[in-house]
Amino acid sequence: MTGRAHRPRAERFALSLPARVRPEGHATWRDADVINVSRSGVLLAVSPAFPPAESLDLVFGVTDGAARTADVRCVAHVVRESRDPTGRPLLAATIDHYVFDPSTLAETLSNR
Repeated sequence: MTGRAHRPRAERFALSLPARVRPEGHATWRDADVINVSRSGVLLAVSPAFPPAESLDLVFGVTDGAARTADVRCVAHVVRESRDPTGRPLLAATIDHYVFDPSTLAETLSNR
């Protein structure tokens, strides 16, 4: 016995959102797609993938159903790499910290 309580896997919410990701603190962003998100992590399609344990800055937008209303800005770390059935690189990352930031929406959109 490891002494750790068993926790059920967090519910995943399938999404299809554009995102930007980079190694934490670096200047250059890569385009990515959010595949799904949970309370603790995110699955991204990004090429090339980042190695496990890499710390990442991640930004994606949320909507009110009609228009993009805020950015979600995250610090995350890669826990695994895989590929979807078509061979597209995927990475799973645990979210270490996040903020909802409506003030950065215009900046993020203008930098795409």
